[in-house]
Amino acid sequence: MKYKILLLIVILTIGLLFACKSKYMVTAKLAIRDENNPDKAIENLQKEIESNPTNVEAYLFISKIYGQYKQDYVNSYYYAKKTLEISPQKEGEINEIFLTCWAELYNQGLKNFTAEDFENALKSFKLANEIFPDSIKTKIMIANVYTKLDSSDMATQIFIEIAKKLPNDTASREKLAETYFFHKDYDNAIKYYQELVNIEPENIDWLYNIAVCYSNLNNQEKVLEYYKKAVELDPQNKEFLYKIAHTEFNNQNYEDAVIYYEKIIEIDETELDAIEFITRSLLFLKDYENLVLYGKKWIGLEPDNEEAQLFINLGLQNLKKK
Repeated sequence: MKYKILLLIVILTIGLLFACKSKYMVTAKLAIRDENNPDKAIENLQKEIESNPTNVEAYLFISKIYGQYKQDYVNSYYYAKKTLEISPQKEGEINEIFLTCWAELYNQGLKNFTAEDFENALKSFKLANEIFPDSIKTKIMIANVYTKLDSSDMATQIFIEIAKKLPNDTASREKLAETYFFHKDYDNAIKYYQELVNIEPENIDWLYNIAVCYSNLNNQEKVLEYYKKAVELDPQNKEFLYKIAHTEFNNQNYEDAVIYYEKIIEIDETELDAIEFITRSLLFLKDYENLVLYGKKWIGLEPDNEEAQLFINLGLQNLKKK
């Protein structure tokens, strides 16, 4: 008799639990299991949520259906978020859904970006950023979209945020430097190029860019300083040697100009421009012996150049006067 009573209690309990299960939940589960009908399942789950707004199971189930069956990651994220709001204990399971939604939205954003559908790309990236606000990848793509949409101020603010968070990130600083340079804000461009130099001291491109900024600011002293720093790193770089030599020549520092033109000739003795400018510098310096010497080197490379012969004649005439 005792066992019969216990059995009856168990049966009644099971029956009660089954009865407590909402018909909408039962119909939704059967729609997936037996009919493979996600739309029907979603319809019943939404009815369940209307009648029971705190049913965690309903929110979680509908989130999974949207993600797995509908590939609708916007709604999948929305219902997963609601699940977490109602039941923080589900965090582990919800984070897996969040990760899937973030990855799919990010990839959709990339596809739209490649197709130059920037408005929809921005929507996908923004939602991905809402899921994982600390994702630098997402922020970079949002900034890139803003750049394409001619919203450079928005892009700049994002890159500044990234640069502050990542003290050794070069991509954000390069974007900032390029943006400020494009808008002729050379002081801020220099600021970020200098940060790049601090991160990558062996990269002469940053030194070159700083020199160009100072050139646009008409600060020739700084221009020379940064070109010379670049040459220290790469003594065989004829481009930078020419930059220094030409700058010194234009500043009428002919002795210093000759030093750097001669460095170019040491690398390549057929560098006609260097020989020509040495010849001109020597005339200003009234060094007539070397003027004749370099004039002859010049005419040796260009036998029919009348200007080269003129420099030789000027040198010889002045030597005779001495």
